[in-house]
This record gives sequence, structure tokens and C-alpha cells, in this order.
Amino acid sequence: CVVSAPVWSAYAHALRCFGPRPTLIEWDTSLPTLDVLLGEAAHAQDLLDAEAHARRAGNAMRAAHAAAECTS
Repeated sequence: CVVSAPVWSAYAHALRCFGPRPTLIEWDTSLPTLDVLLGEAAHAQDLLDAEAHARRAGNAMRAAHAAAECTS
């Protein structure tokens, strides 16, 4: 049981709209193995770090695109 690609896409979109935020990945009753949990946490951290880096770099074109994407 891993996080699906559409969920990761929605998460990346949320990061672009709202900026880096602490993240919690939830499973209801079917917990994956620890290796899978750690891998998914690492993937979330990679996306968060990439967004934080892009914001620190001051990429104006990317920021404008993200703002337009988040308001439509």
C-alpha cells in the first residue's frame, strides 16, 4: 500500500500554492512495512525540500506560474 501518483501530484500542487508545510501521511488500518513508510516519508520530504529550494532561489517565473495555477 503506497501513496498513489495522483496523491503525490496533489501534494506537490499544495506545496506550490501554500509553501512548504509539515506533512503527515496517513493510512487507515492497512499499514505498509516500515521500509515503505520510510520511503514514502522520504519522497514527501524530497518534494517539500524541492519547493523550499525553489522559493529560496527566488525563481520569479515559477512563482508567477504557481500563483496563477493556485488561483484558477
